Amino acid sequence: MKDTPGLDPVTVDFELRRGVWMTGRVVDGGTKKPLARAAVTYHPLAGNPHVKDYPEVRSTHPSSRQARTADDGTFRVVGLPGPGALAVLARGAFVPAHQRDDEDGAEEEYVRAVPFGINAFRSHAVARVEPPPGAEAFRRDVALDPGETHAGTVVDPDGEPIRGARAFGLTGWWGDGSNGNGPPLATASFTVEAFNPRRPRPVLFLLPEKRWVGALEVPAGPKKPLTVRLRPGAVVSGRLVGADGQPRADVELKLTFRPKEVRAWASYFPGQIKTDKEGRWRLETLLPAAAYRLEDAEGAVAFDAPGSGASKDVGDVRVSD
Repeated sequence: MKDTPGLDPVTVDFELRRGVWMTGRVVDGGTKKPLARAAVTYHPLAGNPHVKDYPEVRSTHPSSRQARTADDGTFRVVGLPGPGALAVLARGAFVPAHQRDDEDGAEEEYVRAVPFGINAFRSHAVARVEPPPGAEAFRRDVALDPGETHAGTVVDPDGEPIRGARAFGLTGWWGDGSNGNGPPLATASFTVEAFNPRRPRPVLFLLPEKRWVGALEVPAGPKKPLTVRLRPGAVVSGRLVGADGQPRADVELKLTFRPKEVRAWASYFPGQIKTDKEGRWRLETLLPAAAYRLEDAEGAVAFDAPGSGASKDVGDVRVSD
């Protein structure tokens, strides 16, 4: 590009490289009906040898290679030859990709891709594609898995139905309002959607007022109404100190947790706590077999909860990067 005097026009030439049109249709795997307005994003997978021929891929966000399906479920998005994947996210209750056990699922919650990994826990499918070099178009249809739906009842330690519990994981997403910080259940009944019993996700309940917690166990065999019995939660306490060993008083800390089957951290009720004048804090109604984390702008500290009804004092803790 050569500069010109004053405000005269400037000529700018761009060299374009031809990609591959990825086409297909997204449907509900149960009803076979097309899904409109689903997001389809192309990602070249890590190790794709053709990425070197398209250096701009490493400097652009994957959203630049995203399309929305039309009313008939069809899509068209540009991609590269070689190994890649189409991450699909639709409206409605479908099994997340990391909970699927078919060709459009993912073994891990994060799939290695360029320039960023694919969040399989925030996708309904991770469909592999591998167009050959020189291809102008490549078709890949994708069916989303509606999974199973289970009805159940929350009961107290004596087996009596009880309302007001807060739930995690009813629909598959940890951050959709069914993550314990959404509204409590209006009745003792609950419904689990988009569930894959062959790769089950944690479905958890807590009743802060009673300090009770519970976990869903889906029995093998024919579907039948489920029961979740609440039991006393775990208690963890400690004292927050600074680098100098002095207590940090009146500090607000974000509370998150991660069940052992999950890599992603999620907000845990009540979401935020505050240390007292001596820097002490206390967490009640914790679910056993889960890791918890307290964090503020200075960093985070993680710890495990003891067994049901047990208490543990972790002593002085200091958040760190």
